Amino acid sequence: MRRMERPTRVLLIAGLVVYAVYLAGHFWSPISDLATVGWCAIVLAWIFRVRYYIVEKHICRHLVSGGVMLLLLFAFRILRYRTSGVFPTFGRYMWYGYYIPFIILPVLGLFMALCIGLPDEESFVRMRPFRIRMWVISGIMLAFVFTNDIHGWLIDFSEEALLTGEGAHSYGFLQYPVVIWMAGLTLIAFIILMHRCRVSGCRQRWYIPATVYVVGTVLYAAYYINGGNSPVLFGVKLYLIQEVCLLLFLGVCEACIDIGLIPSNSGYLRIFELSDWNVTIADQKGNRVFSSGNLKGVTPGLLRASLEGSKAVGSGRLLTSFPINGGLAGWVSNVSELESINERIRENTQELEMENGVIRESESLRLKRAAFETQNRLYDSIIPIVTPQLTMIRDLLKDPDEEKLFSAMVLSVFVKRRFNLAIVTDNSDIADISELWLAIRETVEVLQDTGISAYIGTCGHTDVQADSMLAGYDFFETVIEQAIPGMKSIFVTLGVKNESPELRILIDAGKTLRFDAPIIERMRRLGARIDTEYEDDTYAVSLSFGEGGMRL
Repeated sequence: MRRMERPTRVLLIAGLVVYAVYLAGHFWSPISDLATVGWCAIVLAWIFRVRYYIVEKHICRHLVSGGVMLLLLFAFRILRYRTSGVFPTFGRYMWYGYYIPFIILPVLGLFMALCIGLPDEESFVRMRPFRIRMWVISGIMLAFVFTNDIHGWLIDFSEEALLTGEGAHSYGFLQYPVVIWMAGLTLIAFIILMHRCRVSGCRQRWYIPATVYVVGTVLYAAYYINGGNSPVLFGVKLYLIQEVCLLLFLGVCEACIDIGLIPSNSGYLRIFELSDWNVTIADQKGNRVFSSGNLKGVTPGLLRASLEGSKAVGSGRLLTSFPINGGLAGWVSNVSELESINERIRENTQELEMENGVIRESESLRLKRAAFETQNRLYDSIIPIVTPQLTMIRDLLKDPDEEKLFSAMVLSVFVKRRFNLAIVTDNSDIADISELWLAIRETVEVLQDTGISAYIGTCGHTDVQADSMLAGYDFFETVIEQAIPGMKSIFVTLGVKNESPELRILIDAGKTLRFDAPIIERMRRLGARIDTEYEDDTYAVSLSFGEGGMRL
């Protein structure tokens, strides 16, 4: 079970403290107004929280407006009780002022619930006629409230109450439409929120806002069943109607933020935009919605065309994309380095061909002899490492089918690239991390050819420890071997930390991943750290060196 977010815990603790002060005010009158000030402080802090941490601006506006209504409610409470004895008429209108938040808060809650899941512009365009009608009805109800001194349909004050501000009063028939308005809109907003929970990723935690709503509704019902007065225990009023309003609006909204129904923390989008991943998320027409890095030259048409195969975007850049729910995602790979390597190889070949034939043949013979000796030595050292994969390939090809051939292809890539890495790191304690990137990328390309959504981020040239680079590739192969068959998608990023490679793998394997004792022991000897996280059918596996420990 995911822990409650820190801001939610702080608000909850602050609310309990203020409620304790409210109860203490019944026994020590000097602090009777301190609880009201405390509620105002909590609401003000919550307004600043949603103002800076709610992603959707149209939802944020409704939440902030609701917080302002709660501040007005508590301000009217202080003014009513402190002025009614001196200025009866002013105190009476402060009482009428209660109905401003009572009538408007449910409307704001309903608008907020309807906006969840809708884009900013679309929500306002689609809701404009409905919003106008709701505000007109609210204005008419408030007009009847503030003309109560003329008709007395809402509250009927006795002569004593009119003159002194204190005395008997009774509620008129207009009170029922107000209560029905409050309860009805609140219930409708709650039902919409529960529906949004059902179709979102937070559906497993729907009970949190539901519990807050049920508790608030019970407190409301107890208040009106008691004749519009707070229940009393041992001569102490347990709560006032303003606290119930705060619990329902602020509590339910904060619960929705906590479970992720209301998107929060807009900084994540900014981080994505400032990253150098060269990744874009687009709609079904190819129009970019979110982008990061250098995507110059990437047009909607090119994005759609790259669904069928990678497309060139200028010199040394390759665009690849795959479909996602509601659109597509694409990324640009920098292949200029590979092209440069190929060009240098062609130039060197031409220069060698211009050399003297005798010298060339002599040098070739010497190189072949040295390569043969090196190869024999390397083969002797590498064969024990790849023997399990060779055995698996042999067994898979005894009775091949499409799935076994795919697994054999992946294992063959590892065997080939493991030999290459052994050659690169031979007689050297350091190696270029781009060699590891090329090895992993070849496996990724094989996965892509078989229809699996696979991607590896770009990586530059940096020298790293050779033994940690080999261990990183062996660890990557361990993850791949466990994931196939049944792998659905994989995302690999490779970086450098503490002069060692840092590998992170996001993989949807469709089954549990486990690491055997030999690979764990080898990682421990090298001072590596393996971290695994699992959420929403996706594993996040990371390998880093020099962290001083291991966590599985």
